[in-house]
Amino acid sequence: MRIKWSRCILTMTIATIALAMWTSMALAAGTLRIGREQDNTTFDPILTIQNADIWVMDNMNAGLVRVTPDGTKLEPDLAQSWEVSDDGLTYTFKMRDGLKFSDGSPITVGDVKFSLERLRDRNVLDAAGFLLHEAEDPAFV
Repeated sequence: MRIKWSRCILTMTIATIALAMWTSMALAAGTLRIGREQDNTTFDPILTIQNADIWVMDNMNAGLVRVTPDGTKLEPDLAQSWEVSDDGLTYTFKMRDGLKFSDGSPITVGDVKFSLERLRDRNVLDAAGFLLHEAEDPAFV
């Protein structure tokens, strides 16, 4: 009986190691496939507001920072570190070295600047219906 249990434990250990190795190889693949019951409405991260879109975007894009797994604070993502000015109006990000887009071209601070400027572009946001407009009645927003 002891031999059977030893073989069972050995087999499970080998299977676990093989699965772990296969999983790490799967993470290195170049194609992301996500199966779900509804289609995306956009692949534009700035215009993404629906959960179905956000789930895909979270697997395709990175931000300067991201929320920690426990949801209590921020941690570096594309940024290596950041500082906030005393008045809280200026954020300075130090980018990690060696960042690349999926096609292998380097991510530059100019790319980040473009994305942030596009994010605050009223024409982009207004076209998507994201801007708040003043209501005629001052009691309403």
